[in-house]
Amino acid sequence: MAPQAQLPQASARRFNVGIAPGAVAVNALTNQIYVANQNSSNVTVIDGITNATTSVPAGSAPKHLAVNPVSNKIYVANESGNNLTVIDGATNSTLTVTAGTHPLAVGLNSVTNKIYVGNGDNPFSNSTLQ
Repeated sequence: MAPQAQLPQASARRFNVGIAPGAVAVNALTNQIYVANQNSSNVTVIDGITNATTSVPAGSAPKHLAVNPVSNKIYVANESGNNLTVIDGATNSTLTVTAGTHPLAVGLNSVTNKIYVGNGDNPFSNSTLQ
């Protein structure tokens, strides 16, 4: 039997985030981690270098998020708000755009900056934003 490779030890760190954290996304270029907090209607931003946290307001029931590392924009699907919160990763300022009924998931093409939203009102329904 061949010897097994040793895996490096993993370490865990706890962060104070909002209520009912769910989706997590990372911008590897800026070393920022984004956590959608469904029951506190915000996103926690964790600085991957200093471990400092900041809370950014989002819409009602933020369910999922996606990061565009090229534009440094974070797209948050707000299920109960029927919209997306768009966070500017450089300033943490936000804007809100309509995204169909019950947006549950968001994906993006970082080259074209085309945003795709999966809506929960119908499994075949989706919104596309540019």
